[in-house]
Amino acid sequence: MKEAVNAYRKVSASDEYKELERMKSKSRHNEASALYHAEQVGMNKGRLEGIDIGMNRGLDIGRSEGMNKGIEVGREKERAIWGKKIAEILAEKDAEIARLSNKNTE
Repeated sequence: MKEAVNAYRKVSASDEYKELERMKSKSRHNEASALYHAEQVGMNKGRLEGIDIGMNRGLDIGRSEGMNKGIEVGREKERAIWGKKIAEILAEKDAEIARLSNKNTE
């Protein structure tokens, strides 16, 4: 057992072993950094996609509400125009009926 411990100490004290350990440590750090960066990029991309989807849904809803309001306003204007025309026609017909009634009583 003593020999194994001495052999480990000898190997772990060597420059080659220290360099290998340093490279392993650096490799683990690089991998962790790359994973963190990839995660951040993915989250940012997801946020942007979410914002885009939300904006498109909002635009769709706004367009729909705008069209519905525009149709409603247009119908109200048309009703007002036709209501006025109908009132004019009815007034003309009432005047004609009254004129004809006066002719018949004379």
